[in-house]
Amino acid sequence: MNIFSLIKTHVSIFDIVQEYTSLKKAGSYWKGQCPFHHERTASFTVSPHKEIFYCFGCHKGGDVIAFIAHAENCTPMQAAKHLADRYAIQLPEETKQAFMAYKLERDTYTLAHEITALWCTQELKRSPDAQKYLKQRGITAESIEKFCLGYFPGGQQSIKGLLKAGKDKNLLAQDFIQAHILRSSDRQTLYSPYEQRIIFPIHDALGRPCGLGGRIFIEDDNRAKYYNSQDHPYFSKGSLLYGFHHAKKHIQDTSKVYLVEGYLDCIALSQAGFYQTVATLGTACTAEQIKNIARYAHTLYTVYDGDAAGQKAALKLTQLCWDVDLEPYVIPLPPTEDPCSLVAQGGDLTALIEKAVTIFEYFIQKTAEPGTHELSLHERMARIKSITDLIGMIRDPIKQEFLLQKAAAACTISLDVLKKGLARNQGSEPSDVNPIFVQNSSINKQIEISELEKKIFSAIISKKYLLAPEEYAFLKLAFSPYLFLIIDRLQDFVRDQRPFSLVDLCPDDQRDAIIALLMEDEVQGQGPALAELFLQFYKKQWKTIVNGVKIKIARAQKLNQHDQQKVILAQFQSLKQKLFVKDEI
Repeated sequence: MNIFSLIKTHVSIFDIVQEYTSLKKAGSYWKGQCPFHHERTASFTVSPHKEIFYCFGCHKGGDVIAFIAHAENCTPMQAAKHLADRYAIQLPEETKQAFMAYKLERDTYTLAHEITALWCTQELKRSPDAQKYLKQRGITAESIEKFCLGYFPGGQQSIKGLLKAGKDKNLLAQDFIQAHILRSSDRQTLYSPYEQRIIFPIHDALGRPCGLGGRIFIEDDNRAKYYNSQDHPYFSKGSLLYGFHHAKKHIQDTSKVYLVEGYLDCIALSQAGFYQTVATLGTACTAEQIKNIARYAHTLYTVYDGDAAGQKAALKLTQLCWDVDLEPYVIPLPPTEDPCSLVAQGGDLTALIEKAVTIFEYFIQKTAEPGTHELSLHERMARIKSITDLIGMIRDPIKQEFLLQKAAAACTISLDVLKKGLARNQGSEPSDVNPIFVQNSSINKQIEISELEKKIFSAIISKKYLLAPEEYAFLKLAFSPYLFLIIDRLQDFVRDQRPFSLVDLCPDDQRDAIIALLMEDEVQGQGPALAELFLQFYKKQWKTIVNGVKIKIARAQKLNQHDQQKVILAQFQSLKQKLFVKDEI
């Protein structure tokens, strides 16, 4: 039994989730406010007997390991260790050794960044030029201390100084190399990509040092303006936010957050009293970052640069925010300003915040602003289509109607025309199927799964049902192959009486979709008995089953497998009697 299975046999997902949010009984499952994003209506569900959770708002789901990994912002291995410690679970000796090795590696990585940040802070005090630059940007001594800003000098002497600081804490040069702070040239000479840069230490949500951002400031320096830590098992630019550990409590208290693009912008706004400010790490804002914000806030203000690139970046956030029930606003800055320069020059950001508009209104303004009537018909139609595409992201039909009315008025176009455009863009789906997106080899496939298949699948998985030979044979012929693969895996576990959890059965690329399907069926309540569901399915898929049986018989005949042929015919005759079907073989 692997470490994750061992933990899950000792820990109740219901007991764990109860420590993070209140749950109320709702039929066979439990329901409550999602601990991972802000929501008005409870959409978080837990199924103790299936040992899974799922949120219909932010779409997070999984087992107890996945829950702790999300809740504590840690890796699955760290989540397992957390639960083992919390419940005093006795682990096998080899597992203890693996945990110790993992902890040592993580602690060494964190310590290397902590030592580097403190050493750079001391080096900043010895660099008048670096201090002058920060002062010119309006950064105060208090902010330098709060954000632990530093300077990484160039040359071999500085490398030796860092190594000496590390040696005092039992760190070796290799530890700094593995943390991506130092590098080794072909001649084994050590150097750092952070040399002669202002250093911005990056922390995770718990305040642990995990990365560095470095900015050039010397006038003739032609290198890239910023250099950020490379992705690492303990550092991911796409999920972390600069300043979040300082801003988290203020975001929780006010339920709003200010999102900027740069480290200095974040520091400047915090310095000006906007303590809920965070920044992305040199990349476009990601879905993971937005989900992390939505756990604490309901309203997001983007304070991007006033140029065209800043406007485009703000618009890209729309769907990400709406997907997690986060209300996005744009604080429009003058075209030549960024948040840091505006604050440094005494600009009134509060007045601009009062003029903030929703991203949708901002988008409408940009699409219908003066001059667009002189565009070609093709260009104007493309802009109007972009509006209906944006509205199409919204699930609430009332909100859709309201925004369509605003768009029609702003663009001086018929409301009916916009509605038709929206309907045409969205298309339609058959009402009896449920699309699930999965990754198969190197291509994406959309599988259509009927409601009947969903109910059968959910019942088999929930009851840990061992199929009879004829049930197995006929389901294999006509059932969704993606769901049958999981059913097939279940049969092995149940037959061998091996412990398992639902998540163990699902391929990684289908896990979220399968968990969502199972929780959806749980919420809808118990349907007919499994035997009745089987009969309904056989009747609906009768032609497919008949064709499949014919192929199996022909194959058995070709291979002279007479006993197998008799088994197939006997199973088929039994099924016909159950369904009162005339002979078709």
